[in-house]
Amino acid sequence: DERRAASRRWGQAGDERRARAMASETQTLHRIAVEQRVGNGSATFVISNEGHTLGNALRNELMKDPSVDLCGYTVPHPMEKIIKVRVQTSGADGSATQKVHEGLSRISSGMDVWKKRFDAALEGVEVTIVPKVDVEALKRAAASKKNRMSDE
Repeated sequence: DERRAASRRWGQAGDERRARAMASETQTLHRIAVEQRVGNGSATFVISNEGHTLGNALRNELMKDPSVDLCGYTVPHPMEKIIKVRVQTSGADGSATQKVHEGLSRISSGMDVWKKRFDAALEGVEVTIVPKVDVEALKRAAASKKNRMSDE
């Protein structure tokens, strides 16, 4: 009975995580919250509706700054679309919050540059939308052709 009750509780916790994950998929708003702050130079930030793509880019961008001593991120659970970013600075050249803001700004401006380059590369190129291929229909046609060839 105890094992069944524990299993039921575990299943309910999983259901709650899945419900939170599905609810977060419908939200497009990105929220950043400070989970833990130690002084001015160290903090842990929780960013919702993000994953490894932003986490790794932000970590790489922040580690380029010489006043950032440590930066890392985790994705606590694959079903939850949040990342936790830990930043520790020397404190002499700004707070952890300021460094995260600067890093996100540099990433955003870098994406603008890439978008402009992409648009320029596509200028004058005719884009053709290819219809979706019905794989099952291709298999049936190949089987039909094979049957006809074997009948001959």
